Amino acid sequence: MNIKTFLQKEWFLLLALLPLVITFFILQLTTPTWNDTTKNILFYGIFCYDITLILLWLYHNHSSLFERGEWLRNAITIVSCGVVLLWTYKHKITFRLDILFLFLCALYGIIHRKIIKPTAISILFFIFIIIRIIALSWAKYFDYGVRILFEEESIVFFLLIPIILLGFSVSQRQQISFIGICFKGFLLLLIANIVFYSFATKAVENIHFFSFFTLDKGYFSYYEVLFWSKFKHPSFISWIVLLIGGLGILLWKKNKTIISTAEIICYAILLFCFIFMIQARVNMIGFFILLAFFVYLSFEQRIPRPIKYSLFVLLGLLAIGIVGYLTTHTAYFSDPIRNQIYTTAFQAIKESNIWIGNGSGYQRYIMDGFVYYVHNDFVATLVDTGILGVSIFLLWLGAILFSKDILKQYMLLAFLPIMNTDVLFYVFECTYILMPLFIFILFAPKYSKIQ
Repeated sequence: MNIKTFLQKEWFLLLALLPLVITFFILQLTTPTWNDTTKNILFYGIFCYDITLILLWLYHNHSSLFERGEWLRNAITIVSCGVVLLWTYKHKITFRLDILFLFLCALYGIIHRKIIKPTAISILFFIFIIIRIIALSWAKYFDYGVRILFEEESIVFFLLIPIILLGFSVSQRQQISFIGICFKGFLLLLIANIVFYSFATKAVENIHFFSFFTLDKGYFSYYEVLFWSKFKHPSFISWIVLLIGGLGILLWKKNKTIISTAEIICYAILLFCFIFMIQARVNMIGFFILLAFFVYLSFEQRIPRPIKYSLFVLLGLLAIGIVGYLTTHTAYFSDPIRNQIYTTAFQAIKESNIWIGNGSGYQRYIMDGFVYYVHNDFVATLVDTGILGVSIFLLWLGAILFSKDILKQYMLLAFLPIMNTDVLFYVFECTYILMPLFIFILFAPKYSKIQ
């Protein structure tokens, strides 16, 4: 490959890395002061540069990313990417974009008036949401449950998705564009965070760049690295970047024109460093679990389907088991607060009707004034809706597993670690990010080949 061809193929990555190169030379010449002025300069300088760069990339690739004449579909794609990328920054913005996103999807269905047959995945999810709403009828604290379900958990968003999908379904071009744009955006974000970390640690004595490999949550404040975010939740921020990175790899395996090999390598290295910089423990585990998944993909075509699904189930159970063991048997990953959470939750399960639970909102009620909610989707479901709710929830996850769609299966695996250490379905923050992920990946048609 000659230099001209290389520059034409990798121009985005080279320009994306430019702030990191400049940072390296600046920090060789001077020791910066890490204060509000430095943070503002870095924040506005780098993010203005990144926004300009990604707009330039969109313009350069608009013919392959967007569908000619499909203005509404293209708008849906752009808004969905905005939801994912801005979720790491501020939830008020993503809440408004989610409303716009769902409105545009519903509008498309109204305009074209085409009924789309629901899938087993969407039907089971709808039943799960209906059970959670019906569970208010036997809730121990009805008013409290209503407030939690509709305000704190924003369940209306989940209720609307299967209904909207009766008239709208993403196209293959939309799915490709969604993954590609989000991947590029998070690649820029990873580079920006390395720049921020470099400045922050350089200004502090006795902290070297590679200090994050010490596995010590107290080595440095992750708030300094994530100063740009109003969210500042290391596990959730690194989780969505990890999830999109894996989707990018799956897109790259099918088509290397939107995402290059060099970008995949760069993303993986930067993500690995970022996860350790902010000490996102669950995603340290998740990184290697998903790495094992891609190793599994390299030979899964050569093995019979029953064995293939058995291996995937084993990998999922292994992910749950590893997380459970490390959080209960190691000093670094242990979390005594979570042990107290589970003790309280299982006591509530023991005292309730095991078949239907305590009613919606109860898993929040028993944690009120402590940690807000039970940090496990399965346990939270069992507390609120008992075996009835957990059974439907597991059937839904099983439908995803046996969907024969590698994107859906990957997303299920990416969900499991965070579902076992936090929640995805019982807090409004996660409800907002799940809207585009559901519509563009989990509930989307299966596209076996790139066209």
